[in-house]
Amino acid sequence: MSIFKKPEEREPKKTLSMLIYGMPSCGKTTLACSAPNPVLMDFENGLDRVNYAHRIPSFTPNTWEDVNTAINELRNSPEIQTVIVDSIDRLMDTAMEYVRVTYPKLIQRDGTPSMKAYGTRKVLYQQFVQQMRNMGKNIIYVAHVVEDKRKVGAEEVIFYRPNISKSNAPDITTDLDMEGFMFADGGNRYITFDPWGDIECKNSCDLHGKWDDSCKMYNPMPVPMIIDASGNATAANDYLTRFFNWNAKRVQNNFNKMRNAAQPGPQPAPVAQAPQQAQPEAPARPTRSTTKGGK
Repeated sequence: MSIFKKPEEREPKKTLSMLIYGMPSCGKTTLACSAPNPVLMDFENGLDRVNYAHRIPSFTPNTWEDVNTAINELRNSPEIQTVIVDSIDRLMDTAMEYVRVTYPKLIQRDGTPSMKAYGTRKVLYQQFVQQMRNMGKNIIYVAHVVEDKRKVGAEEVIFYRPNISKSNAPDITTDLDMEGFMFADGGNRYITFDPWGDIECKNSCDLHGKWDDSCKMYNPMPVPMIIDASGNATAANDYLTRFFNWNAKRVQNNFNKMRNAAQPGPQPAPVAQAPQQAQPEAPARPTRSTTKGGK
């Protein structure tokens, strides 16, 4: 029997990996907390900024030993469906502090890490990502944004990307299903997973905003406002739960079509459309004035 399986013999993937990045205070942590049955590895105490009605179980790792303790518990917690890592920036700081304490000879006289220290941190980071990947759970990474200035012809253009060092970024982004840029504009919040020329994104699950024929691209999607001006919760925080459930049905539907094509039989019912909520129209694209975020 061949070790190579036919497409219809493979089991469909049941989990998602996602990265949400953007300006401070634009709602990244709150959005991440809307995933199904989540827990938060809260490296920067971001849960304190989430409305009390939408907070979830969390743990703040202060050392790399704490990180390993959390991973061991997560492996033995089948009821947990989603693990949120907030933020990658602080995860890397925690890893470097471990290197400083454990391998002091890798720190230079002026207190800065040597190249070997960065290499050791990279190994810790790769091990962490691999363990998260093998957990069989949804993984959501949260990161801040970095603005890179690049010359395009005679113009200086700003490109937006997650605040992950360029040498370490591929360890996460290569295997991501979704990478979304989040921003605020006029008191409303938006996210896009569709790559633009100056914004790094990834969309392998076909979750789009409205198509704009004038610029031949999808507009950002509005993120529902779930608190009022007084800070009271007005709706459940379930945006990503609805998306994850929709995507699971989409994947299963595609798998059923492939299996039925190989073995003709009754066709499955069509999958439901992606979840949408009535919200203000999104701007055509974020600009420097709209990406600074708000409370």
